[in-house]
Amino acid sequence: MATTYPEGVVHPYQELGYKTLPEEGVEIVIGMELKESASRGTRHPVQLVRTEHQRVFFNSAIDTADPHGQMQPEELEEPALGQYYVELDGQCVCTGKAIRPFETAVTVEPLATHPGYRRRGIATSLMNRIHSDAVSGNARQSVIVASNMGVPLYLSLGYEVVSHIRKFVPEDWTRPAG
Repeated sequence: MATTYPEGVVHPYQELGYKTLPEEGVEIVIGMELKESASRGTRHPVQLVRTEHQRVFFNSAIDTADPHGQMQPEELEEPALGQYYVELDGQCVCTGKAIRPFETAVTVEPLATHPGYRRRGIATSLMNRIHSDAVSGNARQSVIVASNMGVPLYLSLGYEVVSHIRKFVPEDWTRPAG
C-alpha cells in the first residue's frame, strides 16, 4: 500500500483482517529531477564495474547470506544496469546498482556502505557519480525506494519524499520456514 501518511492506513487494514510485519518497516519512495545534481563532484574515487575482476571485487562487499545485490556475470553486458563501487584500504566499502528502466529515468537499489566507513561522504560520492552518468545518458529523473536509514542521505542530495509503502498480510499469515 503506497500512501503519503503510512500510519493512517494501518487501522483500516486491521479492520479488514490484515496486519503489518514489524520486521519489514515502512519503505519511503523518494524522487528528484537530476539536472541540478549533475555538476556535483566526488570526494572518493567511484568505479563502474566493467570487468570480471571488478565484478568479483564488487560482490566481496555483499553479504552472501543475503545475496540481494550480488552482481551476476551476465549483468556486465546489460546496458540498463550499472554497478558502482568505492574501494578504500583494499576493501570494497560502498556499492550501488543503477537501473535505467527508461532512457529518461534511473533508480538506485541497493546502495550499501560498510558500517566502518559510514558518515565520510562515500555514499554521496557514489550517488553523485551515478547521477552524473545518468544525466550524461539523458536521464532527467531519479526515483528510489529507500529504507529509513538511507533517507537522510537522499534528502541531502535533493530528493523529496513522494510516498510511503507499508506491507500488509492476512492476520493469520505466518512466514514460511526456510
